[in-house]
Amino acid sequence: MSAVNRIRAAEVFNAYAVPEALSGRQSQVFLHNIPDNQSGAGLIGYTPQLSELIQDVMLLVWHLAERHGLAQRSVQLFYANPKESLVYNTQRMLKLMQSLRNTNHILVPISSSHSMIFHTLRQVVPCAQEMQLDDVSLFYIGDLANRNSLQAISSTCDMSFYFHAQY
Repeated sequence: MSAVNRIRAAEVFNAYAVPEALSGRQSQVFLHNIPDNQSGAGLIGYTPQLSELIQDVMLLVWHLAERHGLAQRSVQLFYANPKESLVYNTQRMLKLMQSLRNTNHILVPISSSHSMIFHTLRQVVPCAQEMQLDDVSLFYIGDLANRNSLQAISSTCDMSFYFHAQY
């Protein structure tokens, strides 16, 4: 995909195009809820920790996508920022899910706090149930303890669910 097309797609989704150096491929990968200067958390942009988190998870995302025949789909990474409130993260996740209605994207929540991922997704369920997300695939790369709960959330929102344990 050309750089111009990636920029246009990023604008449509109000996201940042993830550079190939971080995503591991020249594909459509976008990051949502990136820390910005309006945040009170004091972190801005691709911090070294966020960059490392993206690199680590993308290897497994590509593995799952290829294994399940989803490798051509765009990947929407959502950073559940543990430095922000649950309400803030939930509002941002709801915005993203609204933009994913009737699309066939892969949604991948990432965070250094797997409980923030779980609680953010749990909070969006009442609204997301009616969003027509049946062509969206939720990939969870993380703690086995959250697998069943996140699979239930995914099912409630009519999203397909794919899991890989992160050790």
